[in-house]
Amino acid sequence: MSNSNPNGFNLNSNQNTVNTLLNTLNTNNNNSNPSGTSSSQIGSARVQTQSNPIPLSSSLPNNLSNRLLNNIISVSSLASSVSSSSSSSSSTVSNIQTSEKMDTSFTSNEVPNFSLNPSNVLSNGIQVGDVIARLYPNVNQNETPLPRQWSTDHKFQSLTLSHDNLRVTYKGPGKTHKDAASVRTDYPIPASCGIYYFEVKIISKGRDGYMGIGLSKSEVNLNRLPGWDKNSYGYHGDDGHSFCCSGTGQNYGPTFTTGDIIGCCLNLIENTCFYTKNGFNLGIAFRDLPSDLYPTVGLQTPMECVEANFGQYPFEYDIHNYVKEWHLKTKQSIEKLPLKKETENNMPTILRKLVSTYLVHHGYSATAEAFTKSVGHVFEEELASIRNRQRIQKSVLNGSIDESIELTYQLFPGILERNPNLLFALKVRQFIEMINNATCSNKSNEDEAMESSEEVIKNGHEQTENTEEKMETDLNNGKKTAENVSKKVSLDHDDANLKKILEYGRELFQHNNQFTNEQGENSSNAKMLRDAFSLLAYNDPWNSPMGYLLDSSQREPISALLNSAILEANNMPRIPPLEVVYGQTNECLRLMSKYGVAWCAYVNLNDYMHS
Repeated sequence: MSNSNPNGFNLNSNQNTVNTLLNTLNTNNNNSNPSGTSSSQIGSARVQTQSNPIPLSSSLPNNLSNRLLNNIISVSSLASSVSSSSSSSSSTVSNIQTSEKMDTSFTSNEVPNFSLNPSNVLSNGIQVGDVIARLYPNVNQNETPLPRQWSTDHKFQSLTLSHDNLRVTYKGPGKTHKDAASVRTDYPIPASCGIYYFEVKIISKGRDGYMGIGLSKSEVNLNRLPGWDKNSYGYHGDDGHSFCCSGTGQNYGPTFTTGDIIGCCLNLIENTCFYTKNGFNLGIAFRDLPSDLYPTVGLQTPMECVEANFGQYPFEYDIHNYVKEWHLKTKQSIEKLPLKKETENNMPTILRKLVSTYLVHHGYSATAEAFTKSVGHVFEEELASIRNRQRIQKSVLNGSIDESIELTYQLFPGILERNPNLLFALKVRQFIEMINNATCSNKSNEDEAMESSEEVIKNGHEQTENTEEKMETDLNNGKKTAENVSKKVSLDHDDANLKKILEYGRELFQHNNQFTNEQGENSSNAKMLRDAFSLLAYNDPWNSPMGYLLDSSQREPISALLNSAILEANNMPRIPPLEVVYGQTNECLRLMSKYGVAWCAYVNLNDYMHS
């Protein structure tokens, strides 16, 4: 059994491991234990439920929980702060935002990928993977697979499996309780589910309907119905009793028979379990459950047959509404967690600094200036310096790498001399841009020739087909899109541009050799150069394996590196604190999910960024 705190919330057994791994996240402890009750409509049955906000601090590793919660509160407060401050300066900032586009890609919500079989489509058009993703968004199935079928290796011999190992049929003698037989799923329920639910349809009650549905650990004897042994829990159909690690049952719910659908829900946040019958919640059956439980069914008399639904089909019970309720509980618990008094007093200043440093870092000088005037916060860097960095960034994003190098030498002397790897990366990018320009130049020449040769006369009218494909430019951030390029663009081996490219490539090669002799071999630089040179091996570089290098999106990483180097040289952070807070919080959530802290399943930072 797992330990439980005074509030009845169980501590995860592996939290010591998390503490050890995350001992570098040193923060002060915050504890809160608000309470309240509410009644919620679950499925089609009205059920009284406890809605005490989760005592998050007491059910998590201290270092990890406090860092996470303080970060979330900061992000949440930031969203509301920006919202309120923007109302006072909306006209000023909104006008500026039409000419400056902020990069908020770091707020994107990652959704797990699933390999979906085209046949796994529900009757309502929703794919099975979509249902699983909605119920268990934080489960990494590469590390902790979900239970999806009954296990052929963990079943008693008198049971047979069919229908993709979802249907179980009893084939034994069924004379006494000693003839009982059980089967477990292929995998245990991951704690990162938060809440796990499955349903079992009674295909046939057989002779006597001695059937049990529930949960058990891997060491439990399979020659018994679930609930009869230690670490085994079951709801039985013949008498409606619940069995908790004992052969003596307790009155729980109605009996069930052929045609009924029995659901089993494991709440890993509270470590409780409740059952449903035909969509109705029957209330909590078990508390203080251990970890690493397997869905389990047991049968005892001839011709008993059941079939499981682990999410392959729509559930009879509205589990999504129950999960949504826990999303809300978690969000409310985080929002109500108090900060230390000194932190709370300094919060307005902290939030203004988070916003202003983000704007300054990415060079949004006009927006930063408007924000400063609105809230009265002074940022550290001079406006002229911000505009200079913005100018250099736009040069890189436009593909004018030579220009950006010259501007850096001129406006921020010493940066590139102290960062030879950065300079080399910029020159390799210039090499790629030269190939890009050469292919686009040949494409334009081909289009002009095609345009003049495709004039036709129809019905006495002259018509011209224009096959030229345009390169769009984003005026907000200077990024060129390189989509819709010809499917077949080749380098002309007699072209003067190619000779310039080869000459520049020889200089790069010599530069790399010299750098290797002075500093030692750099595998990253060698790979970068090798990949860039590979483009010349193909008649159509865009459609080559390395063609992605020509895409304008590949300019963004080198632009960010150059910008960070300039900031660092001026004693400013390489990464804006807002992105650090967001990234650190996401990493905390990932680690907590990995190590089985159940409530993190219902924390979504986008809920706070957009609130």
